[in-house]
Amino acid sequence: MMEIHNTMEEVPSSMIREVSCLMELNHPNIIRLMLVVSQGLCLFLEYQANDLAYLLKYPKDSMDGYSIKVSKIMF
Repeated sequence: MMEIHNTMEEVPSSMIREVSCLMELNHPNIIRLMLVVSQGLCLFLEYQANDLAYLLKYPKDSMDGYSIKVSKIMF
């Protein structure tokens, strides 16, 4: 796990806690946090083709079981 140090005064401690928790999460329904760059506080997240709002609005366009299985094998 990557250590996060609060070296920038403008970064709230609540954000540091949330990023720390997100780094430890490993669940198929949660997009993974891949990398944190402290300069400018850049977060690199796992790619997801659609957003949650789209999947809720168009549930028939969601991934089928085969696509989910293939994506799990790839990652």
